[in-house]
Amino acid sequence: MLPNYIPDLKSLSYFFMSALVLLFVGHEVVAQSQSQDSSQVGKASQETYKTCRKSALKKHRSSALTAGKALKALKQDIQKCRRAFPAVAYFTQCKKAAIRNYKGQAYLPEAIKECRRAYNRLSFKEKDPQPLRKLEKTLFFAGVDMNLPQTIDMQEDFYSLTIPNYNCQELDFILNRELKPKYLLFGNDIRHFTPLSNLSYANLVRSLGLGQSKKKQIVTNPYLGQIYFNPKQKSLLSYMPSAPCSRPVTQNSPFHSVDIHFLISPNRKVAIPYFGIAFYKADLGLTTAQLTETLKGELGTSFQHQTEKNGISYLTESPIRRYDHEGDPRDLCRYPRKHSWVAAVSQKEDQSLNYLLINRVDTLCNFGDKLASGWLKSRRDNSP
Repeated sequence: MLPNYIPDLKSLSYFFMSALVLLFVGHEVVAQSQSQDSSQVGKASQETYKTCRKSALKKHRSSALTAGKALKALKQDIQKCRRAFPAVAYFTQCKKAAIRNYKGQAYLPEAIKECRRAYNRLSFKEKDPQPLRKLEKTLFFAGVDMNLPQTIDMQEDFYSLTIPNYNCQELDFILNRELKPKYLLFGNDIRHFTPLSNLSYANLVRSLGLGQSKKKQIVTNPYLGQIYFNPKQKSLLSYMPSAPCSRPVTQNSPFHSVDIHFLISPNRKVAIPYFGIAFYKADLGLTTAQLTETLKGELGTSFQHQTEKNGISYLTESPIRRYDHEGDPRDLCRYPRKHSWVAAVSQKEDQSLNYLLINRVDTLCNFGDKLASGWLKSRRDNSP
């Protein structure tokens, strides 16, 4: 179900640790000694990213874990820093590669400039009404890397997710079952999830406890999400649980709100970027057609444009053939799977922009496959 409203979002030896320091920060020291351009790249973000890495090193320097376990834990914490500051992390890695490949060559300064240009593209600029950036196979939305799952922390029996510049309070409440998750966007018949593809409709209906009912029903399954059962159409349309993090916006921003929705794993240990959505303020002077063309240029020539009767323009890699009961795309996980991302631009009745949305369809399908497998396993484990 596409949203059509603005949401109200509420111990190790010294030698071992020295080796770890060299492993994770050594290249940055070299980079700084050979290039002074780092001051050009988001000083505050870069320093915060470095602070995050140093804190990880300090934390594990006094760890009582064995060397192997400490190294694994350190790598996990470093990865958290990269997820929290993806644009800076990209710049750091890019600069390391440039120095490694072009050290002593005349091209080195230009290579580092290319890294800086990439960083500037990936960094979220609040006054830019187009918050989507694509770099090769990586998609950024409002400063968040949509390819990277986020690790959920637990302190004092409370699950929480921290993303710089975002408020994840509603997501935290959902993680801790103080609020119900949202079931939004593109539904899929559960038979389009690979582990269930060979099961009969009758078998699935019986396994879900729907019996011989001939009435439409909505049931919620911990693995398969919220299922819309339509016996007349023999349809079991599933929407997966998600929860949002919101980015505060300023008065001068073109956005009314900017949100990232995450798919939530049943064990509540991982939050997977699902879709980003930005609602616009009125009177921007930017038309739906202009924004759609800008998006098409960002996503690439493989994306096609189609506009539906409800005024929503889609950019997809393959035409959308089927729609759900609310007129939104459905069954995008059907084989052969042809969609990786789907973008949507909605306009209001007065033709002004309503929202821009980008959805990771491939992530949704893989998530559904994994949870469907978990559902089958749970049934086998609980069978007499």
